Amino acid sequence: MNDIKTVRISTAKELFDTVSLDYKNLIVDYSENINFINYFDLKPEDYLYFAKSDLMKKDKRGLINALSNAKRAIDCLIENILKNFNINIKKLPKVALDFCEEVLDDESKNIKPLSFRLFCALGLSPIILVKEVRSLRNKVEHEFNNPQKEDVLRACEVAELLINNLKAKEVYSCGIEISDIHRTRHTSQGGIKSIRFDYTFVGDINNGRFNIYFYDSNKGICQYFLNPEDKIYYYFLKAMFIAEFDTDELELCIKRIVREINPNLDLDEINIRI
Repeated sequence: MNDIKTVRISTAKELFDTVSLDYKNLIVDYSENINFINYFDLKPEDYLYFAKSDLMKKDKRGLINALSNAKRAIDCLIENILKNFNINIKKLPKVALDFCEEVLDDESKNIKPLSFRLFCALGLSPIILVKEVRSLRNKVEHEFNNPQKEDVLRACEVAELLINNLKAKEVYSCGIEISDIHRTRHTSQGGIKSIRFDYTFVGDINNGRFNIYFYDSNKGICQYFLNPEDKIYYYFLKAMFIAEFDTDELELCIKRIVREINPNLDLDEINIRI
C-alpha cells in the first residue's frame, strides 16, 4: 500500500466530476469512527471538575465560581471540537453561517454565540439542551445576582450532559462513502467504485485533516482536502455524526452535498439508497 501514488485534486467539484456518479441511483454507506484531539492544556472535564468542587463550598463565591466554570466547560468543549475541524470560531466563514441558516429551525437560527450556533447545526447538541446553555450564558454574562444553588447544579448537569453527548457522538461518528448502483455492481477490479469522506493524518497524529477521495488503479488515491470555505464540508461533518441515528437526515445531507456540486439538480431528482 505504501507504493500507491497520491494525487491532489484542486476542487471538490473536480473530484466529483471525475468519478461521475449517477445521482439518480446513489448508494450511501458509512463505517468506522474518528477520535478527537484535545488542543488545550485544560479539558472540558477539568472545568466540570472545578465547577463541582466549587459547588461543594456552598458559599456565594463557590456558587459564582461553579457557574463560571460550568460555562467554561461548555466553551472549551465547543472551541476544541471546532478546532478539530480546523474552524476558527473568531471568524466563521460565510458558508458556515449559510449552512446554519439551511439546517436550523427558525428559533435556533438566532443562537449566540455563532460558534454554538454552528455546534448545534452540526448536530452536536440535543435541542433540549440548547435553551439550557443559552440560559446559563445569560446568567454568567448579563446577570449580577447571587446564583441559586439549584441553578448552579443545573448548569453543572447541562455541561456534563453536553460532554457525555459529544463522547457518544465521537464513538458513533462515521466515515461516509458515496457510490451508485452501477459502480457497486459492475466496476472491474481496481476501477473507481466510490467517493469516501473521512479523516486522514498528515505527517503525525496531531495533524489530521478531513478529505474526500477515490481510488483508481491507474492514478492511485485521488484526494481533495476539505476546508472551512467549502459548504459541503459542513454537510459531510453533520452526516458523519448523524449517520448511525437518523437515515432521513443523512439522506438530506448527501442530497445537499450533491446539489452544491451540481446546482442545476433539484433535491427531488437525487435518489439515494442507504
